Amino acid sequence: AIVSIYAFESLLLLVLNIIYWNNYLNIFSIVIGVLAIITFMQTKASAIRKLSVILEIFSITYYGLLLTPTNVIIEIIGLTSAIIGIIRLDIKKELK
Repeated sequence: AIVSIYAFESLLLLVLNIIYWNNYLNIFSIVIGVLAIITFMQTKASAIRKLSVILEIFSITYYGLLLTPTNVIIEIIGLTSAIIGIIRLDIKKELK
């Protein structure tokens, strides 16, 4: 049931971006939305952290192109958090 909700959200996101198409930046919005949904469908925390890095990089690029520095800063904080989590929890666990 949860997967069908995520699939519905992805489809709705795609349809709304097509209806309200402005320019090429809508592609970023679609990719970010779908990546966010895929990320939070994961059951392993390590997979969520790794996908979050990709998601944050797309988000930083998107908000940078929109010229919204506050959102860029927020996404950089999120990216830093994901990287720290990977180093602290995933890499140290692999080294042990």
